[in-house]
Amino acid sequence: MITCQIEKPVYTELLGYMHFQIEDAFPQLRGEERTISFTDKLYAHANFCFCRDEGRIAGMIAYYANGKGADFAYIAQVYVSPDYRRMGLCSRMLDLVTQDVRSKGFQEIRLEVYQKDEVARLCYTKNGFVAMDIVKPDTLYMRKPTAMKKLLLLGGSFAQLTAIKKAKSLGYYTVLCDYLPDNPGQLIADSFHLVSTTDKDAVLQVALQERIDGIIAYGSDPAAPTAAYVANAMNLPGMDYNLVRHFCEKHLFREFLIDHGFNVPKWVEINAPYEIDEAAIASLHFPVIVKPTDSSGSKGITVVEDKAGLAAAIDDAKECSRNGTLIIEEFILRDHPFVIEAEIFALNGKVAAWGLINSIRDIETNPLLPAAYSYPLELSESRKQLVKDEVSRLVATTGNTSGAFNIEMIIDKHDRLYFLDAGPRCGGNMLPEFISMIAHKDIVEAAIKTAMGDTCDLDVSLDGEEGGYWGLGVLHTSHEGKYQGIEYSDKAKAALVREEIQKKYGDLVHPFRRCNDLIGLNFLHANSHKDMNDVMFNTNRSMRVVLR
Repeated sequence: MITCQIEKPVYTELLGYMHFQIEDAFPQLRGEERTISFTDKLYAHANFCFCRDEGRIAGMIAYYANGKGADFAYIAQVYVSPDYRRMGLCSRMLDLVTQDVRSKGFQEIRLEVYQKDEVARLCYTKNGFVAMDIVKPDTLYMRKPTAMKKLLLLGGSFAQLTAIKKAKSLGYYTVLCDYLPDNPGQLIADSFHLVSTTDKDAVLQVALQERIDGIIAYGSDPAAPTAAYVANAMNLPGMDYNLVRHFCEKHLFREFLIDHGFNVPKWVEINAPYEIDEAAIASLHFPVIVKPTDSSGSKGITVVEDKAGLAAAIDDAKECSRNGTLIIEEFILRDHPFVIEAEIFALNGKVAAWGLINSIRDIETNPLLPAAYSYPLELSESRKQLVKDEVSRLVATTGNTSGAFNIEMIIDKHDRLYFLDAGPRCGGNMLPEFISMIAHKDIVEAAIKTAMGDTCDLDVSLDGEEGGYWGLGVLHTSHEGKYQGIEYSDKAKAALVREEIQKKYGDLVHPFRRCNDLIGLNFLHANSHKDMNDVMFNTNRSMRVVLR
């Protein structure tokens, strides 16, 4: 295991490593007298960051951060041993050096790099260094501010902790808003404000007070318009507020889809006092589905088989609505086993990461909620292409956008694709981490960097076919009781990669009626398509929740 830390080396060890790196990469310092003189200077005045592989030095940065009256620190030497290159060690050391320099009160770090050394220049640029006006014939000076940029995160639930932790690991100061006083995110965020993430003006006041540099609604559809509102008001990176509203409010989304030539079920909008327009209802074919237009997680959504059930469904929907607008639309029967979910990432208006997955429902508990996910997508090649074509077209309507989208859709027996929902944000249920495992790319990091305006050199590529066989279980039960644990089948146990349980032994659990009734999540990876399907298509048996 390779470790990196700030440390003072033993002189003889430093001299030996200086001989090694000078011989490899710094011919201008060759010669015993020169090497010793340079080493003596560093040892006497510099600070050091080392990466070690079980004691063996893998890389080193020497930097001056002790000059009285200076407002910047200076990196004098950067080197990674040949066997350890392209492993991210330089970035890890630069992060540690930045933190150390910041703690000492310096406002920026400077360094000098050979203009012909494109690899080093790219690394420094990726880590926040920019070119200065000071240029020598062969070298270029670069600088990086050390003041921590601030990211405002909307929501501190269990599933959103990943974003907070990732932002902190990237060196950002984390500001959190959440309306729940017992949210777990406040325990790790640098600053917490007890403010509802849907109160856009209150969140804007927090943002102005904290002087944030970016804002993100990670895994939260209701908070996405707030993030856009604040970003627009403060001229920060983010999508247009009105465009985000049209994605996040279902009646506006239906109008948006019609305007851009997408398929839309026949629907009726109703508002307070929620009087049913008999003529409008008569134009619909049952079954229909009643929805609040601004809720998430299937809250307030009911499938109604006939007119007799409408009144109760409307009462349920309006209890979950903030804006007072509901829709009643014809229920489209899908012509495939599972809802199609796209956890995608766009760069400059084009989809780069195709996280196309099966969203598996549990008929016994709530057929409207995802109970598990699997990858790759179970569709014919022609229908996969239809999905990619329509999703690409939808993303293109947002302009030159970079960022995450979570999209649900179905295809009917006539090969017509219908978008159910499309959130301009990362999905819930830890889907970004799921796609990261499949793609071997960090989607969470990409989302945070995009929110901070740093899309330089992001690599999130995934074609939707590669990556193997994966599953994500939403652990749940159809009964109420006290949690005793999870019983896995042999195949599920063999495939289990990671488990995130949100309940403690003996906690009361409820039937899976809403998304927050889950017990936890697990990540699985199988060696064959059949093994994964055997586990994920039978989760009530392969990962059974034990209750008392």
